[in-house]
Amino acid sequence: MIGKTVVATAILAAAAVRADETTYDVNAVCNNDQLMRWFDHDHGLWKANDGVYYWWNSANMLATFADLAKVNPNVLNVYGGIFDTVHNNAPNHHPFVTLVKQDTGQVTKNYTFPSTRIRQKRASGFLNDYYDDEGWWGLAWIAALDVTGKHEFLDEAITIWYDMKAGWNKHHCGGLPWNKNGAGPVSIANELYIQLGAAISNRVGLDQKDIYLGAAKDAWDWFSKSGVIGSDHLIRDGVDSDSCQPNGDTFTYNQGVIVGGLVELWRATGELYWIDQAELIAMAVTQPGSKMQDRDGILADGCDQNKSCQGINDGTQFKGVFARNLKQLHAVRPSNQYKTFLERNARTIWQKDLHLENGNCFNGVLWGGPYVTASASSQSSALDCLNAAQAVVTQGKAFKAPTYRPNKQRADAVKEAFNFSWKGYVDHAFPHDSLQPVDNTYRDDRNGWGATAIDAWSTAIIMEDKDAVNKVLDYIPTIDFDRSATDVSFFETSIRYLGGMLSGYDLLDGPMAHLIDGNKTRLAPVLAQAKRLADNLKVAYNTPSGININGLEFHGPGNIVAHKDPAAGIAGVTLTLEWQRLSDLTGNPEYGNLNKKAVSYFLTPYPQSNQPFPGLIGQNFDPNNGHSLDNSGGWTGGSDSHYEYLLKAFVYNKDEYEKYKERWELAATSSMRFLASNPSSRSDLIFLAEYSGQTLKYNSQHLACFAGGNFIQGGLTLGKQEYIDFGLRLVDGCRSTYQGTNTGIAPDSFSWQDIAHRENNPPADQQDRFNKYGFWIDSANYELRPEVIESYYYAYRATGDTKYQDWAWEAFVHVNSTCRTGSGFAALRDVTNPGRGFDNHQESYFLAEFLKYSYILQADNADWQVKADQTNQFVFNTEAHPLRIANNARN
Repeated sequence: MIGKTVVATAILAAAAVRADETTYDVNAVCNNDQLMRWFDHDHGLWKANDGVYYWWNSANMLATFADLAKVNPNVLNVYGGIFDTVHNNAPNHHPFVTLVKQDTGQVTKNYTFPSTRIRQKRASGFLNDYYDDEGWWGLAWIAALDVTGKHEFLDEAITIWYDMKAGWNKHHCGGLPWNKNGAGPVSIANELYIQLGAAISNRVGLDQKDIYLGAAKDAWDWFSKSGVIGSDHLIRDGVDSDSCQPNGDTFTYNQGVIVGGLVELWRATGELYWIDQAELIAMAVTQPGSKMQDRDGILADGCDQNKSCQGINDGTQFKGVFARNLKQLHAVRPSNQYKTFLERNARTIWQKDLHLENGNCFNGVLWGGPYVTASASSQSSALDCLNAAQAVVTQGKAFKAPTYRPNKQRADAVKEAFNFSWKGYVDHAFPHDSLQPVDNTYRDDRNGWGATAIDAWSTAIIMEDKDAVNKVLDYIPTIDFDRSATDVSFFETSIRYLGGMLSGYDLLDGPMAHLIDGNKTRLAPVLAQAKRLADNLKVAYNTPSGININGLEFHGPGNIVAHKDPAAGIAGVTLTLEWQRLSDLTGNPEYGNLNKKAVSYFLTPYPQSNQPFPGLIGQNFDPNNGHSLDNSGGWTGGSDSHYEYLLKAFVYNKDEYEKYKERWELAATSSMRFLASNPSSRSDLIFLAEYSGQTLKYNSQHLACFAGGNFIQGGLTLGKQEYIDFGLRLVDGCRSTYQGTNTGIAPDSFSWQDIAHRENNPPADQQDRFNKYGFWIDSANYELRPEVIESYYYAYRATGDTKYQDWAWEAFVHVNSTCRTGSGFAALRDVTNPGRGFDNHQESYFLAEFLKYSYILQADNADWQVKADQTNQFVFNTEAHPLRIANNARN
């Protein structure tokens, strides 16, 4: 500890003049070292300057330290035992509470601590007659749980919550009274009850969730109707015990606790209403000129202004509570206003409210200065702000780009496989859709417009196959997008044809222009054809809700007919990249707006019962009224690209698609919490379960293995390591499905036995596979799918770890040797027995995705590669077609 204090002190002179993200962290450590000097291990409480111990303030100090540990886990090496110390010792020194009226007229609590240890007879040693005291301790144990994972802390919070619940609605004004002796409702007790209930609901099992969530919602209903929220969106201190009318001053902690409670309610429900309400309050405090600030824009309570906070332990704690909770809001709804506000306060604390003594850092109660004698309460309040500033500058910060190591020999081998499959297609199938490589014939399974030619085009461009590039460039203007002999899938046509043409246009209009024989005027027909196709496809949007139909018939110009589909799958609707990109390239907002209207129903689904977990919705919607039709889904086919595109739309245009990002993060967090499953035989692996309501199904598909890459991309985009770490574990799970077959190729679908719910058992003949690799095979075919290679790609681009190149190469070698036949590559009927032969089909996505990802994993850096440092110029659509992102667009 001494060494760390010396290091911190060496930087203080510079920090006093200028604080940046590095010094917020160092400043917080120096502050915390002094805060811990006020901690009494025997009592498990912090001590005030007058020798009296803090009670509810100690709960806040513990929560503040937990927040520090989240942004700087190193402090746990020195102080990590404090959670157990408080939990074990503080109840033995439980105080007696009396009320004291201050000279200012404010009524505060006075705590008298016993001189000897006492044994509590209550259910919890953290209960007393004041519900706000209990609420602070409940939130402290939630914070301790989040850092340590110890469920005894959750149990403590639950016990506290039930005691608070027993007081609900016992006063004639309703709500939760201040104490158990007849006092009227105060805002802080009700806010703590709301936040604690919502927080517990986010940390218990599904069978208990509604108990706490329902109570939190009921409490908010009372709170929002009580009148304590003023027209200025600031919270009054409570309601009059007799008249039930709002009264009292506005304190910063009242604004903070309810903001945190609303964020927890959003996490529990996924309803944007809660975040919108939180923003109204947070904006009212942080906007310029707010009454909650001093004249320099620094957070201040009324007792700061008249100096009365200096003698009241309550008031010295308030401001930090607001900063702590504002940080939570910024984490889910980032705002430059919040970030600027927190940084300004953190800098000013170090410039105007810092006292250095013998290498120790003291922070007083007046953040805007001048420094007044510090206490543990003022110290921890300032630490809350320093923690928050560190968190907001770190959030979303780009990761450093790792070192990438291209492997030309491997890249050339993948290029040879592309050339082989492309030649087979051109010789035996072009301009039809797909090659049947076993007997050198073709099929028209994608509208008869040459699907493989368009789908392979961006791969040919990236591999700089000039002949193939110009062949497709010549072909596109000849396609008759008004007629098709087969039914047209809106989804498949959008991702393959529309995405393929727009990608080729972006690449050849940008970094790969040198591949064009002639000049760029040859690109004009490509964009014209994309527009022509979209103008025909948009008939699908002519539904009462605006949700597109998937099935179409193209009978000629002006004769496009949409099927009367009773349901629309969410993956087939969320096609934001293709339709928004077309709008941006043509300057016509219609295309993007059509898609936005369709997707809007998924952002606020109705009924809510069909969103069994926050952000995770049923996969079918009614195109007539926009209502959800079921509560089943997951990251498998039918839902997959919906979640993929919520994130990628934000990557494409961060200003336009902020709410999509919020929904992705909600879905991702719920997936980590509710769907993540460890096989009982391989607890080191993670798969994502499917769901039907809140019932989980422990099966998945090769298709779902894209999710690892999507989580990794989400972590890179949002600057959140936890998503990257989870994505990498999903990648490990999907790799195991390749290792667990004698061809080294994964099956199309598989199942496992969950470690916590050992209900389904593997077939007897697959017990050994399950024991070694954590899964058993449901469908043994392999359809030339790319998703595992795709996730290897994102893992490699995020980490630079060459093992992902090696894994991808290993998979490519197996596919190249096993599926190569005749004039191309064919789907395999059985990954455990290649002797069963092939299905005579080479999917266009094999060239678009599998070979592209296999190649770019080994290739040099380029404009279209994913960048860990977020200097991205392109984003890949779900068919692996790179589209130029909006802020790098030439249009």
